[in-house]
Amino acid sequence: MHSNINSQFGISVIYGGVSPEHSASVKSFENVYEKLVRDQLPIESIFFVDQGGQVSSNRFDPQQSAYFYKKSESTKNIAEALNSLSSESFLLNLLHGRLGEDGCIQGLAQIFGIKMSSEGVLPAALTMSKHHMNSFVQAVDCGLRVPETIFVTNEIQGKWVNHIKDKPGWDNVVIKPNSLGASLMTERHSNDSAQKNGNILIKKILEFDRAALVQRFVKGKEYSIGVIQRDDCELALPAVEIETNTGFFGHAEKHREGMARETIVNNESDLHHELREISIRLFRELGCADMCRFDFIVTDEDIFFLEANYIPGFMRNSIFPKMIEAQGISISELILTFRSNSFARGKKQTTFNYEID
Repeated sequence: MHSNINSQFGISVIYGGVSPEHSASVKSFENVYEKLVRDQLPIESIFFVDQGGQVSSNRFDPQQSAYFYKKSESTKNIAEALNSLSSESFLLNLLHGRLGEDGCIQGLAQIFGIKMSSEGVLPAALTMSKHHMNSFVQAVDCGLRVPETIFVTNEIQGKWVNHIKDKPGWDNVVIKPNSLGASLMTERHSNDSAQKNGNILIKKILEFDRAALVQRFVKGKEYSIGVIQRDDCELALPAVEIETNTGFFGHAEKHREGMARETIVNNESDLHHELREISIRLFRELGCADMCRFDFIVTDEDIFFLEANYIPGFMRNSIFPKMIEAQGISISELILTFRSNSFARGKKQTTFNYEID
């Protein structure tokens, strides 16, 4: 690797977390850790957040396996862990979901003056809520549609069924959480099956999430577009086309080997160019930092927006690592880019003198 890897700013990593996506975060860390050790990046500390919210803090030891960092002699809470970092440290945030991807840790980092990846409360919070992100996408007016959606909370649980009975175009529906990742509890049902069994799934979702979504299933080609930031420039990564035997990319298709084919698009068409341009615009409008991945369904007539992933998975077989590899960027190089970004961002003024009568 280049000599600038061991420059003055050390790197720390936080992973695990209290969300249902805890396991995905652990797997992301294991893959990233392997690359960090191999490429001899200047790692300082590793913070593992258990499912109770306690943080094990360990100094980096290249002789240890990734599992080593799950334990320490004493634990801290997340605020204490962040406050232990120096002003010259950079924190790589690999937490998924609640407290890590929803604006909470971003807010703490801002309070403590910590430089970190995927910073910014607004883009984190907004991309975390699929319902509110859909409203934002429609307001941006970049030619996208969103699937027709029923927003289901405890207050209207059970009443949503009346909205899909005999509704044209709703032969199949998708039921999913509003704010969980990893496609957890995301299922496709026929209209009849949704009416009979949907409330069981929604009741389960509402144990973990404030709301569930019932959407009209849109049949088409699914694409994912990653965007990364280099200083003040945004780069759209090569498109990935997602194909499944079932025609639906749910939790099983995403995480079980052989159930989905994720193919890098090498021959870019006008469509792929348009998807990349749309993704860059959304990245900018959201105020994203460092990275985000956007998912779309394309029909013969329209482009439908599905969701945005502010902290995409870095698991060995995840989509995002395939994108950066196709771009010719290693995971270590990407992390160094994020570190450079964080120290290049200007700090906004916080004081303004004015008179109040």
